[in-house]
Amino acid sequence: MKKCFCVTGIEGESGVSFKVKDDEFKELTSRKYIIPAPYLARYKWILVKDPGCFALPEWKVAFVSRMNS
Repeated sequence: MKKCFCVTGIEGESGVSFKVKDDEFKELTSRKYIIPAPYLARYKWILVKDPGCFALPEWKVAFVSRMNS
């Protein structure tokens, strides 16, 4: 069984955190509104401060395709 983790808050502007592949981490964290996730960056988690910085197809790749791999 595979697991997919995503962390977000229910109040305020908390953003969305999730794990990415090692080779994607540097490229993604160089984008505006995406930073290494506090306390989890060493495990290659990112914090997306503005969910609008990803297009819908990118969100699908981030979660749906990884669940099936």
